Amino acid sequence: MIWEDATSYSQKGPRVQHWWRTKLGSLRLSVGNDHIYYRDGKTWLLTCSPWFDVHPLKATNEQDAKVEAFDLVRAKCQEIIDALELV
Repeated sequence: MIWEDATSYSQKGPRVQHWWRTKLGSLRLSVGNDHIYYRDGKTWLLTCSPWFDVHPLKATNEQDAKVEAFDLVRAKCQEIIDALELV
């Protein structure tokens, strides 16, 4: 899976990458540790519409956050597949 830089950089201050993005078909996952409500730099977050909007993760580093985000999205997709099998 290829992750790209999705950080919005300020013209002032250092350029530090805080957000990564990847696509899975039509889904776009974003993982980062900087948000208006989470400025501690320690809380990793997942966004993946329509299921996750600034969802805090348990991960403590970038690689674990990416894996956890992927697992959460995979679980959500599996829930939908399972529900479709019941129809």
